[in-house]
Amino acid sequence: MKNDRWLLVIMAGVLLLSVLAVGLFLARRAALDYQPENSPANILYNYVLAIDRKDFDRAYGYLANQPNKPSPGDFRSHVLSVTDWAALETMEVILEDDQAFVTLSVHHYSRAVLGEGWTEKATAKLVKQDGEWKILTMPYPFFNYLWIQSSDLVPSPQSPLY
Repeated sequence: MKNDRWLLVIMAGVLLLSVLAVGLFLARRAALDYQPENSPANILYNYVLAIDRKDFDRAYGYLANQPNKPSPGDFRSHVLSVTDWAALETMEVILEDDQAFVTLSVHHYSRAVLGEGWTEKATAKLVKQDGEWKILTMPYPFFNYLWIQSSDLVPSPQSPLY
């Protein structure tokens, strides 16, 4: 009989710790909040947070107005169809007049049970439109390269090719 009581105490403790862990996880996740929209890094942060929260209208609003910009419906369809999600870390921001180049560390999560994923270095390009920073290009999976104007893919004549 004593063994059964200890087993119940252990099980109750495990259950209590599990509930506490889930509660802390949800509380930390809810604590994430949008940043002031005054810098390119904050725009990227807000864009990814809006996608994570499935606030598609807000995320769509961060995209630059350009000829290949998707419709809100196409944007939503792309975001919902992506199965390869990743996390971003801002490494460096270079400002050049009304453009910003943000170097990112993109950690792609593995679908394998014990897989650790991989990390790549990528660049996001933002442009100031009507006094606000807007995303012109960004790495996959947060952005579809079909949304880029073909002229954005061609280097300028001043840029050396290595």
